[in-house]
Amino acid sequence: MITTQNYFDKVKTINVSALPNALKEGHHFTKEITENHKTWTYYNSDKDIKSTIDEYLANLSHLNKENKHKPVKNTKHITEEQAREVAKSVIKPYVLRGDSYENIRSGQMGSYNDEHHASIKGNKIEVTSIKGKTTDWKFTLQSIYNEIKEENGMNTKKQSTPPPHKAKQTKQVQPKTKPMKQTPSTNTPKRTDPNEVERIIEEVKFIKRFVLLQNKQKTKQQILNFINQLQKAIVEKRIRKVSPYAKYIDFVQDNLIKFYDSMAKTGTMQMTDKILDKLIEVAGSEKVRLSVGYRNVISVFTANKLPKKS
Repeated sequence: MITTQNYFDKVKTINVSALPNALKEGHHFTKEITENHKTWTYYNSDKDIKSTIDEYLANLSHLNKENKHKPVKNTKHITEEQAREVAKSVIKPYVLRGDSYENIRSGQMGSYNDEHHASIKGNKIEVTSIKGKTTDWKFTLQSIYNEIKEENGMNTKKQSTPPPHKAKQTKQVQPKTKPMKQTPSTNTPKRTDPNEVERIIEEVKFIKRFVLLQNKQKTKQQILNFINQLQKAIVEKRIRKVSPYAKYIDFVQDNLIKFYDSMAKTGTMQMTDKILDKLIEVAGSEKVRLSVGYRNVISVFTANKLPKKS
């Protein structure tokens, strides 16, 4: 059984790339909340966060029990097709939103997570690691850029675009402002009590994570991971422009990018009380119904206790 008492030791042995998508999200969320697997302080500070992580740990325990006696399969050599897909994933969100080849190349961006390591260097995309295996594939940036556009039926003509690494939900270019000075403006009604839901929506989850950055020292890589996860949710349309919290998501993304650009190796996010209060209000606008939590616990308990059919 994996619990908060042994998770920091167990997580070192978990092959994150082999987890189902739902558990991968749970892993990344828990890693962020626990300050890179160092403290449970924020887990104990919020009921919704505690509920989400408890569900993740319960499902992870169930999966771990099922796979306990399965033999480990040898990983095959990394093929060119696998490496090419990783290379495309590095720039695909930016190509789809309309960034030009020049802007992507000058951005010199990269993607570093539990599944792969890849980055743009000059006019090439270098893939150095996939699922823990070292590799040395290099692809011409222009060829990957054109391939993505052709796959998605996009015009291959060059176009002027916003600065790199800003996956905007709208195409309107926002004027430059100093970090954390603007306040998100929405028509979202104020809530006195949180709305009970089956599942907290993605927008509220990301806003809650952003609030938890207040006065916390973070590395540049941690902030980049946060930006990448947020932009992935936007590209996959788990966060949509029609959401009542769309303006807040724009605000969070803009200020994450500004914070990242202003950082050296580490930095501390600081927000004004006015901004923080408004974001806290949104972050606390939803909570999981108690019946959902009970149902998840019962389902895992039942799966572990019922005898297997012969």
